[in-house]
Amino acid sequence: MNPHELSPWSMFLSADVLVKAVMIGLAFASLMTWTIFLAKSAHLFLARRGLRKALARVANTRTLTEAQLAAGRGSSLPASLVAAAIHEVRISSESTANGIQARAASRFAEIVRAEARSARYDLIGGMPSTDPSDNLHELELNWHRSEGVDYALVRIRLFANLGAPTYLVVAGSRL
Repeated sequence: MNPHELSPWSMFLSADVLVKAVMIGLAFASLMTWTIFLAKSAHLFLARRGLRKALARVANTRTLTEAQLAAGRGSSLPASLVAAAIHEVRISSESTANGIQARAASRFAEIVRAEARSARYDLIGGMPSTDPSDNLHELELNWHRSEGVDYALVRIRLFANLGAPTYLVVAGSRL
Protein backbone atom coordinates (compact mmCIF):
# COMPACT_ATOMS: atom_id res chain seq x y z
CA MET A 1 0.00 0.00 0.00
CA ASN A 2 1.33 3.40 -0.96
CA PRO A 3 1.91 5.78 2.03
CA HIS A 4 0.33 8.62 0.03
CA GLU A 5 -2.95 6.69 0.04
CA LEU A 6 -3.07 6.95 3.84
CA SER A 7 -2.79 10.73 4.01
CA PRO A 8 -5.88 12.55 5.33
CA TRP A 9 -6.38 14.34 2.01
CA SER A 10 -6.25 11.16 -0.08
CA MET A 11 -8.59 9.38 2.33
CA PHE A 12 -11.01 12.32 2.05
CA LEU A 13 -10.85 12.26 -1.75
CA SER A 14 -11.47 8.52 -1.88
CA ALA A 15 -14.38 8.65 0.60
CA ASP A 16 -18.03 8.28 -0.32
CA VAL A 17 -20.05 11.46 -1.01
CA LEU A 18 -22.04 11.05 2.22
CA VAL A 19 -18.83 10.70 4.26
CA LYS A 20 -17.41 13.80 2.56
CA ALA A 21 -20.56 15.75 3.36
CA VAL A 22 -20.39 14.68 7.02
CA MET A 23 -16.71 15.61 7.23
CA ILE A 24 -17.32 19.02 5.67
CA GLY A 25 -20.24 19.58 8.04
CA LEU A 26 -18.09 18.66 11.04
CA ALA A 27 -15.30 20.96 9.87
CA PHE A 28 -17.79 23.81 9.44
CA ALA A 29 -19.30 23.14 12.89
CA SER A 30 -15.84 23.10 14.42
CA LEU A 31 -14.96 26.39 12.73
CA MET A 32 -18.19 28.00 13.96
CA THR A 33 -17.67 26.67 17.49
CA TRP A 34 -14.14 28.04 17.68
CA THR A 35 -15.26 31.37 16.22
CA ILE A 36 -18.02 31.73 18.81
CA PHE A 37 -15.68 30.62 21.59
CA LEU A 38 -13.00 33.16 20.66
CA ALA A 39 -15.50 35.99 20.17
CA LYS A 40 -17.22 35.31 23.48
CA SER A 41 -13.87 34.94 25.26
CA ALA A 42 -12.81 38.34 23.95
CA HIS A 43 -16.19 39.80 24.96
CA LEU A 44 -15.88 38.39 28.50
CA PHE A 45 -12.26 39.55 28.79
CA LEU A 46 -13.19 43.11 27.80
CA ALA A 47 -16.22 43.13 30.11
CA ARG A 48 -14.15 41.83 33.02
CA ARG A 49 -11.44 44.43 32.38
CA GLY A 50 -14.01 47.24 32.21
CA LEU A 51 -15.63 46.06 35.44
CA ARG A 52 -12.26 45.94 37.23
CA LYS A 53 -11.45 49.50 36.07
CA ALA A 54 -14.85 50.80 37.19
CA LEU A 55 -14.57 49.09 40.57
CA ALA A 56 -11.07 50.52 41.05
CA ARG A 57 -12.41 54.02 40.34
CA VAL A 58 -15.28 53.53 42.80
CA ALA A 59 -12.99 52.04 45.47
CA ASN A 60 -10.90 55.23 45.52
CA THR A 61 -13.86 57.43 46.50
CA ARG A 62 -14.93 58.58 49.98
CA THR A 63 -18.65 59.29 49.51
CA LEU A 64 -21.53 57.80 47.57
CA THR A 65 -21.77 60.96 45.48
CA GLU A 66 -18.12 60.63 44.46
CA ALA A 67 -18.70 56.93 43.78
CA GLN A 68 -21.66 57.78 41.54
CA LEU A 69 -19.52 60.23 39.57
CA ALA A 70 -16.71 57.66 39.30
CA ALA A 71 -19.09 54.87 38.19
CA GLY A 72 -20.84 57.04 35.65
CA ARG A 73 -24.52 57.40 34.93
CA GLY A 74 -24.77 54.60 32.36
CA SER A 75 -26.43 51.25 32.74
CA SER A 76 -23.24 49.50 33.83
CA LEU A 77 -23.23 47.14 36.79
CA PRO A 78 -21.13 49.43 39.03
CA ALA A 79 -23.39 52.40 38.24
CA SER A 80 -26.48 50.31 39.07
CA LEU A 81 -24.98 49.16 42.37
CA VAL A 82 -23.99 52.67 43.43
CA ALA A 83 -27.43 54.00 42.44
CA ALA A 84 -29.06 51.25 44.52
CA ALA A 85 -26.89 52.16 47.52
CA ILE A 86 -27.81 55.83 47.21
CA HIS A 87 -31.48 54.93 46.92
CA GLU A 88 -31.33 52.76 50.06
CA VAL A 89 -29.62 55.54 52.04
CA ARG A 90 -32.25 58.07 50.92
CA ILE A 91 -35.29 55.94 51.76
CA SER A 92 -33.79 54.61 55.00
CA SER A 93 -32.63 57.82 56.63
CA GLU A 94 -34.04 56.78 60.02
CA SER A 95 -32.74 53.19 59.99
CA THR A 96 -29.61 51.82 61.59
CA ALA A 97 -26.46 51.26 59.57
CA ASN A 98 -26.95 47.48 59.80
CA GLY A 99 -30.50 47.77 58.43
CA ILE A 100 -29.37 49.89 55.49
CA GLN A 101 -26.49 47.52 54.82
CA ALA A 102 -28.78 44.46 54.85
CA ARG A 103 -31.30 46.06 52.49
CA ALA A 104 -28.55 47.32 50.18
CA ALA A 105 -26.97 43.85 50.11
CA SER A 106 -30.35 42.35 49.20
CA ARG A 107 -30.83 44.89 46.42
CA PHE A 108 -27.26 44.27 45.20
CA ALA A 109 -27.97 40.53 45.01
CA GLU A 110 -31.10 41.20 42.91
CA ILE A 111 -29.15 43.44 40.53
CA VAL A 112 -26.32 40.94 40.13
CA ARG A 113 -28.78 38.05 39.58
CA ALA A 114 -30.64 40.04 36.92
CA GLU A 115 -27.35 40.94 35.23
CA ALA A 116 -26.19 37.33 35.27
CA ARG A 117 -29.52 36.10 33.93
CA SER A 118 -29.53 38.61 31.08
CA ALA A 119 -25.94 37.84 30.11
CA ARG A 120 -26.02 34.06 30.55
CA TYR A 121 -27.93 33.17 27.38
CA ASP A 122 -25.61 35.34 25.34
CA LEU A 123 -22.67 33.01 25.99
CA ILE A 124 -23.65 30.58 23.25
CA GLY A 125 -27.08 31.37 21.91
CA GLY A 126 -29.92 29.68 23.74
CA MET A 127 -33.17 31.30 24.80
CA PRO A 128 -32.92 32.91 28.21
CA SER A 129 -34.68 31.06 30.98
CA THR A 130 -36.51 33.07 33.57
CA ASP A 131 -35.66 31.22 36.76
CA PRO A 132 -33.91 28.09 37.93
CA SER A 133 -36.02 24.96 37.98
CA ASP A 134 -36.36 22.22 40.58
CA ASN A 135 -35.21 19.71 37.95
CA LEU A 136 -31.57 19.08 37.15
CA HIS A 137 -32.30 18.78 33.41
CA GLU A 138 -35.40 19.28 31.28
CA LEU A 139 -36.16 17.50 28.02
CA GLU A 140 -39.42 17.81 26.10
CA LEU A 141 -40.42 16.31 22.74
CA ASN A 142 -43.04 18.02 20.57
CA TRP A 143 -44.14 17.45 17.00
CA HIS A 144 -44.40 20.40 14.64
CA ARG A 145 -46.11 20.16 11.24
CA SER A 146 -44.72 22.28 8.41
CA GLU A 147 -45.65 21.92 4.73
CA GLY A 148 -47.15 18.49 5.31
CA VAL A 149 -44.13 17.08 7.16
CA ASP A 150 -44.07 16.34 10.91
CA TYR A 151 -40.81 17.40 12.58
CA ALA A 152 -39.60 16.37 16.02
CA LEU A 153 -38.87 19.51 18.00
CA VAL A 154 -36.86 18.87 21.17
CA ARG A 155 -36.60 21.43 23.95
CA ILE A 156 -33.41 20.86 25.96
CA ARG A 157 -32.39 22.63 29.14
CA LEU A 158 -29.34 21.13 30.80
CA PHE A 159 -28.63 22.23 34.37
CA ALA A 160 -32.05 23.83 34.64
CA ASN A 161 -31.60 24.07 38.40
CA LEU A 162 -28.85 26.65 37.76
CA GLY A 163 -31.05 28.75 35.44
CA ALA A 164 -29.33 27.62 32.24
CA PRO A 165 -30.75 28.64 28.84
CA THR A 166 -33.18 26.55 26.82
CA TYR A 167 -32.29 25.21 23.37
CA LEU A 168 -34.70 24.07 20.67
CA VAL A 169 -33.47 21.39 18.28
CA VAL A 170 -35.15 20.01 15.20
CA ALA A 171 -34.31 16.37 15.64
CA GLY A 172 -35.81 14.91 12.44
CA SER A 173 -39.04 14.04 10.69
CA ARG A 174 -41.45 11.12 10.98
CA LEU A 175 -40.97 8.33 8.53
